[in-house]
Amino acid sequence: MPSFPRGRLKHCRRISSCGSAYVCEMSNGDAVPVSRRKYALVREWLNRASRPT
Repeated sequence: MPSFPRGRLKHCRRISSCGSAYVCEMSNGDAVPVSRRKYALVREWLNRASRPT
């Protein structure tokens, strides 16, 4: 598993599906595509980032 990108996910608001693809919605309104292969990893990173340390 790749290392957790600390601080890089604070601008990601949520991940939504767009057909069979996934999109990470950023705080400035941008939509960044997330591959189906990396979706589970990015979702885990966001869950870890939202937990209090």
